[in-house]
Amino acid sequence: MHSSSILSLDDIQLVGADARSQDPFDALCPTYSPRDRVAIVCDPSANGPLHIGRTVLALTAAFYAPLRAQEAPFFDYPHHFVLLTGVDKNAALPDAITHSWTHMDVWPASQWIALSADRAEVLNALCSLQINRLLWPADMQLDPPSDLLPPHVYRLLRTRLSQVMTYGPAQEQTDLALSLGGASDGLWREALERCSAPAPYPDADRLSHLSVDTFLQQYIETFVAT
Repeated sequence: MHSSSILSLDDIQLVGADARSQDPFDALCPTYSPRDRVAIVCDPSANGPLHIGRTVLALTAAFYAPLRAQEAPFFDYPHHFVLLTGVDKNAALPDAITHSWTHMDVWPASQWIALSADRAEVLNALCSLQINRLLWPADMQLDPPSDLLPPHVYRLLRTRLSQVMTYGPAQEQTDLALSLGGASDGLWREALERCSAPAPYPDADRLSHLSVDTFLQQYIETFVAT
């Protein structure tokens, strides 16, 4: 848990309308709890850490903050899951990718989920993992479902998901821009070096809010009925 002693919520720098009158992290992730289950969806390349790594580290800092405040030894990791889409399940994940996510405390290996690009498979994984906060690439292109999902998956996602945010350079609009300072920024850059992310690095993670209903409506045809 190298990052538990490095990350600080004070390093978060948030720009956007929602950040004007709030604490930066609360503006990013209201009503956050260390028990939150967060999914970061991305392809198996450097683009995930490149465009959402700062946000992942901000969430990780929030997870460790109450544990550090206890001033007692602890052993725990955030409930963060990286869903890597378009991956052959029989192929090993590239070390460069897994090492970069490990560096951001997305660990153990069970937190890296290899999935096809089938939209039903991805949405079913969100349901099975009981995800309540979702970080979704704005330019995500998924294949039509090979098999439709039962209606209860839609209903469970609608109930369990409390926040959906899109990210990446393809954003048509940006609600929030998140950057890091201090040692937290250094940790992010080290993670990028591990996965050979292309330079120059973006100056911030660019995020947009998306309502849960709007998100699910985009994939409504994936479900048998709602």
